Amino acid sequence: MVRRAGLLILCTGLVAGAAYASSQFTSTFELAYLPSKPASSGGIETFMTWSDAGEPGGKPKRLTRIQFHFHPGTKIDTRALRQCRASDTDVRILGARACPKASRLGFATSKVTTGVTPPDQTQITFFNAPRQIIVMVRVEGRTLAVYRDDIKGRVVTVNLGLPSGLSLLELRATIKPHVKGRGRRRRVYFRTPPVCPPNGEWTTTVIFTYVDGSSQQLADGSPCTSGS
Repeated sequence: MVRRAGLLILCTGLVAGAAYASSQFTSTFELAYLPSKPASSGGIETFMTWSDAGEPGGKPKRLTRIQFHFHPGTKIDTRALRQCRASDTDVRILGARACPKASRLGFATSKVTTGVTPPDQTQITFFNAPRQIIVMVRVEGRTLAVYRDDIKGRVVTVNLGLPSGLSLLELRATIKPHVKGRGRRRRVYFRTPPVCPPNGEWTTTVIFTYVDGSSQQLADGSPCTSGS
């Protein structure tokens, strides 16, 4: 617990210096649609990493935003499961109790670093909200951050709200399939594209935006089937 208190102090006290990254900065991105069948209720699994061996403590430059552009035809409907109406303050104070259990979309883990202390593992919970995802980030049972991702069409924008002294080293996230109702009233939270293209992959593009104003675009293909 002593080291945790030190981490929180460092998170709020560190500020970015003139140099944001060295020539050794690297990042990776992987994303899979689950299942691979077209026009189905699905989910996703994604894994991203950032590193910079040329910076003190291997600390990469800080991310401020992650934007996912899912394959054309992907549909996201936040009315497909119960929505959390709690404020960010409520979530910060009450934790998961602030939102209905039925509003939980999925989960994630991440590794973060100050560049001074050893990396820390976080536990992240996603809650459904109207055209948004509420993100609750916790470390050893304490809330580190609460922020909201925006959903517009097939684009999800992650508005990272981590303390300014922290940089992400890796992020692994899972969104589960969710369906509500039957027949004409059936709603699907994440619907896979209606067809599998000739190359047999659905491509997701991600754009990383960093504290220095730079951006980086990566893409990954997820195998799909004809659906027959």
